[in-house]
Amino acid sequence: MPVDNNDVSSTFSLPPLIVDRLDVALDASRYMVTLVGQGKRLMVTSKVADVIEQLKQHKTIEEAARDLSEAWGWEIGSEDLRFIIEQQLVSRGIAFAGDTAPRTPSLASQAAEVKKSPLYLRLLAGRFRWRLLPRNLVRRVCPPMSVLYEPLSIVLAVVLIAASRYMLYTTIDGEFLRQVTGRATAVEYLLSLVFLLTVVLIHEFGHAAAQVRFGLKTGAIGFQLYHYIPAFFADVSNSWKLKPRQRVAVDIGGIYFQSIAASVMFLIYMNTDYVPLLAAVVASDTLCLFSINPLMKFDGYWLLADILAVPNLQQYSERVLRLSVGRLFGRRAERPVMPVKAARATVLLAYALVRNIFWLLVAVMIVRGSSHLYSAASTTLSRFYSAALRGIEVSDWALVVSSVVRTILFVLLLMTMVSLLFGVSLKVMQLGRRALASAGVWKMSGGAVAGEAQH
Repeated sequence: MPVDNNDVSSTFSLPPLIVDRLDVALDASRYMVTLVGQGKRLMVTSKVADVIEQLKQHKTIEEAARDLSEAWGWEIGSEDLRFIIEQQLVSRGIAFAGDTAPRTPSLASQAAEVKKSPLYLRLLAGRFRWRLLPRNLVRRVCPPMSVLYEPLSIVLAVVLIAASRYMLYTTIDGEFLRQVTGRATAVEYLLSLVFLLTVVLIHEFGHAAAQVRFGLKTGAIGFQLYHYIPAFFADVSNSWKLKPRQRVAVDIGGIYFQSIAASVMFLIYMNTDYVPLLAAVVASDTLCLFSINPLMKFDGYWLLADILAVPNLQQYSERVLRLSVGRLFGRRAERPVMPVKAARATVLLAYALVRNIFWLLVAVMIVRGSSHLYSAASTTLSRFYSAALRGIEVSDWALVVSSVVRTILFVLLLMTMVSLLFGVSLKVMQLGRRALASAGVWKMSGGAVAGEAQH
């Protein structure tokens, strides 16, 4: 049976999807396309959203092209529309050629295959994720926790956090902490690690509970390696449906919950003098400072993105930087209009400059310190190995386990330095390619960028 090429519904079909408008501060509206049953979300422009709406209404190519020409204010032909659908929708899995889209399970497997980078790239970048707690379990646990977002709870929590930190850092100095942790036994080391993992896991429940507070369903909680840095993560992709100030609450919710948990641990330490609790609290505070850094994709990055109401913060800040540099040297860009208003453009420009300088300094520090670290690596690993053997000889299994854990963490540190150096090198190569492309020496291909997944 011949196919009528003028019928959109006979040549292209849509999987189950939901389109939501995002509250952002960009030059044009943005929409989030959620592919139902796939766990996949893509940020699209308003024009792509218009095309999706035409497909949902099963219009012919001519009808859709006529309606879009009227809505957009310029003439668009049926072949132009077909090209847009193929390039912007089919290539990203939002639409499919043919009468019927594949069934959802196969779509999910296709999405997983597309989303995964080649293994060698993931090994070099040091980025892996595993799910630990399914979303159904998280959804059962979080509702009672959301009470901590009530106004009175917030006031009491802030008082607790401020008072406990004042007592901690005015009564305990760094020298005392180094001495007591340096003399910690294997059991104390493992317990301090367990306490730390507990508060960090509570951190992720803070993000999820904030979603519940705003009436959203939570996602799963998992474990990841980010540049080989161990960390938990929470799937809070649904927070894109919230207003920016509400998304800020979701972003800061992890540190908020973690700080409460660490404060409770410190109060217990004050009554027990149990050093592993103190070590876990100090380590937790250090991780909070690390997490709030907006130059890496931890909580601080998403927090700044939502304060500015600019999704894909890294992408748009780099675009502002390229446009600003182009104007400085009198070059004309293909899209010379800034994606945001002047005030936000200034902030994005400053962010891009600071971020690039930060990663350059990281690369310099790695190169300068790597020779010493790697030359001492064999000695360090040998010490851990000897400790493990000694533990086996005397049946001290806590010493064996702690030695193995220390070995794993040290190896991850070495791999983190390699991964970060690879990331900076890749960034330099990309900048070089863009410079050659602007000079007409290198031809670059562009494509639409999906929305970022949070936390």
